[in-house]
Parts: sequence; C-alpha cells; structure tokens
Amino acid sequence: DEIYEFLYYYKGTPWEKQDELFQIALNLSTDKDDLELLLDLVSYHYFKQKTYRNTDFRAAILYKLGQEDRALGMVEEVMAMALKEGIRYKSLLHELAKD
Repeated sequence: DEIYEFLYYYKGTPWEKQDELFQIALNLSTDKDDLELLLDLVSYHYFKQKTYRNTDFRAAILYKLGQEDRALGMVEEVMAMALKEGIRYKSLLHELAKD
C-alpha cells in the first residue's frame, strides 16, 4: 500500500526515481483493482513523456490484466524505442510469460 501511495501522491517525481517502485508494485500486484490503479499511475508518465521503459510497464500491466494481444503488440514498440536509444533490452513480458 505504501508503494501505491507514494506513486499516487508523488507522481510528479521523475520517472527515473519511480521506475524501481513500479517494478516492485508490478511484481506484487495480482488484484485487478491494484493493477488498474497501477496502469493509471504509469499512464501519467507514459503520456507525459513516452519512453521504452514506461511503455513496457504499461504492456506488462495490460498482460496481467488479461489483455495479452494488446500487450504483445506494444512489445514491438518497446523494442524499437530501446533500439533507437542504442539499448539492448529484454521486455518485462519475458518474465511474466514464464509464470
């Protein structure tokens, strides 16, 4: 709950500082309401400044919400964005798909 509260009340905190908290929240979230809140919170950053990382978080959350096709479609965008920055990146969906 504390992670969600921080992400909610301090959403103006730069993405780089919140990335780790989103990772923890994503790993701990299984409840649909929590995942929908997390999607709203990450969407704030996504619409403010779209990056491969916050796009990947959106895809992972959508995947956990059962929207697999939409999530998998976003992975291509994530990979292209990371490659454009010269980063070899492994999507969060790789770990989720194992579960």
